[in-house]
Amino acid sequence: MRFSLVFAAFLAVVVSQPRVQAQNTPVTVDLELEQDQFLPSEDIKVAVRIVNLTGRTLRMGADNGWVKFFIETKDGFPILPDSEPLVVGEFDLPTSKTGIKRVDLVPHFPIKQSGRYTVRAEIEVPGLDKAVTSRPVAFDIFNGTVLKSITVGVVRKNAPAGGAAEQRTFLLQRKNNGKSDHLYVRITDHPSANTLKVLSIGRLVAIGEPELQVDQQSRLHVLFRTDSKTFRYIVVTADGEIVRRQTHDHGPGAPKLRMNDENDVVVSGGVRRELSSDIPTSVRGEENAGEKAP
Repeated sequence: MRFSLVFAAFLAVVVSQPRVQAQNTPVTVDLELEQDQFLPSEDIKVAVRIVNLTGRTLRMGADNGWVKFFIETKDGFPILPDSEPLVVGEFDLPTSKTGIKRVDLVPHFPIKQSGRYTVRAEIEVPGLDKAVTSRPVAFDIFNGTVLKSITVGVVRKNAPAGGAAEQRTFLLQRKNNGKSDHLYVRITDHPSANTLKVLSIGRLVAIGEPELQVDQQSRLHVLFRTDSKTFRYIVVTADGEIVRRQTHDHGPGAPKLRMNDENDVVVSGGVRRELSSDIPTSVRGEENAGEKAP
């Protein structure tokens, strides 16, 4: 049965074999993070796994505040939320089954400072006289490595004449996700340096330097290696929207960014490989739906 989230839509997952019961209660809750290291302002998506061992079907989610999150620093100081992550939509959770909800914590908690944190969840269960609390899960916020940056004026349609132009700074940052390095684009407001968006754009290998250029529409173009012979090409707007994603292989020569005669940024050299993960999706990419970008 489908149900929706504020800030993250997800489908309840029901599995036939519940996890080992971790709390002395007929309902248990556990948290899982996609990773345990994050850049400041990077999405921190947490999965709340609820196991029903009551012997009856539970009707969950009647109250939008039935799931609460608590974040603390490594020294035990609580991080007070700017707003409560509301988990909306009722659903039935049969006995001996597991339901999962996913929530992004970043829009609600001011956790931009580097350091170690823990998060735990508390859920209200119909028919139980007390809330059920998960074990805390630890994660780290750290700055990563800035490889390159560029500041540009933002071109806006219908902008008032003579007004001060908006400015954005694009920063390329490298972060190790445990097994490999990944490349991120951070977009900040200039000169305040307030972070507006953080995007993970792909795996990065230590061969050569990522190329970047800005076009006439104030969009960032990035070309970088994902392995020895494969390149990822990304175009990001000043508002943090990925409008182009392509994969290019090393051909007679390596792909390069260049300006054409119309002053547009294009990829020159190499051989493009069309995949289903392309943005926008190509017809050939749809046919190759089994392939994924590296």
